[in-house]
Amino acid sequence: MDSLGQQQIKGKLFRKASHDERIITAYILFISAGICLFIILAAYDIISIGKIVGPCRFKVSHNLPCPTCGVTTSMLAFFRGQILQSFFIQPTGGLLSLGIILTIFLSFTISVFGLYFKLLDKLFVRLKLLYIILILFAVFVFGWAVTLVKTVLAEN
Repeated sequence: MDSLGQQQIKGKLFRKASHDERIITAYILFISAGICLFIILAAYDIISIGKIVGPCRFKVSHNLPCPTCGVTTSMLAFFRGQILQSFFIQPTGGLLSLGIILTIFLSFTISVFGLYFKLLDKLFVRLKLLYIILILFAVFVFGWAVTLVKTVLAEN
């Protein structure tokens, strides 16, 4: 493809990121990569999340799974490469894992190469951040409901 064709594609898909956008996404990249590294280390038993946070106080107090029950296990499975199992364990954990990977990719592209995806603007304008949050909350509640049902069925 000639350079004119590449420029046309670049013009449709990307715009140049501002200096502030590059700085902000560099921070986001640093934080999300740190979270990802922590989860990977835990997934391969190099560090123990259980020793760091201890037992779930909600589960101990109420003898029911907490709303985030299974999210950590799901994320550990995801980063071990067991992606489908991750979504089966707790859909929220699988979505969070995908979100972390996507955040790392996008923030790396923006902060290092200065290419801002125009699709991001369209996504947030058309879908509105509120709708995205509501959808994620619905998945979270659904995942907790499934976890509660599994617990009740296992006890019977």
